[in-house]
Amino acid sequence: MNILFQPEFLISLILVLFGWFFLHRKGWTLRDIPYLWSVRRAYVRGDYKYVTSICHGLLQGGVEHPIALDYLGRVSTNRKDPETALSYWERLSVLRPNDYNVLLRMAKANFNLEEYSKTVEICQELLEKRKNIDQALTLALRAHTKLGNKQKISNH
Repeated sequence: MNILFQPEFLISLILVLFGWFFLHRKGWTLRDIPYLWSVRRAYVRGDYKYVTSICHGLLQGGVEHPIALDYLGRVSTNRKDPETALSYWERLSVLRPNDYNVLLRMAKANFNLEEYSKTVEICQELLEKRKNIDQALTLALRAHTKLGNKQKISNH
C-alpha cells in the first residue's frame, strides 16, 4: 500500500498543515518553534539572560509573541522589576484579553509598584468574573489595608 494513503500519514499531514496555518495566522514562522522550546528550558534552569535575549529577538520582527511576552514578564517579576513586568503583562493582556492569570499578574505588579487603587480595580474585575477568586481576594484585601494605612499617615 502506498504511504500517501495510510491513515497515519494523512492524519500527520493534516496536523502539520493545520499547525502551520495556525502559526502563520499568528505571524509566527516554523523557525520560531525551536527558540520557544529552548526559552522554556532556559527559564526552568534560571538562565534569564538567555530567555531575554531570545524573547527580545522574537519581538523584533514586529509580531507580538504571547509566549515571549509571558516569559519576559516572568523574568522581570523574578528580577524584582515590577515596572518592566507590568509593561509586558499589559501588552500580553491585549493579545489575551480573557487570560485571567495575566490580569492577576498585572494586579500583583501594580501592588509591588504601590499602585494600590489600580490593584483593587483589577482584583474587583477578577472577582466580578469569578476568576482567580482566592488570590484576587487576598491581594485586594492587602491593597485595601495599604490604602487605609496611607490615608491614616496622610491625615496625621
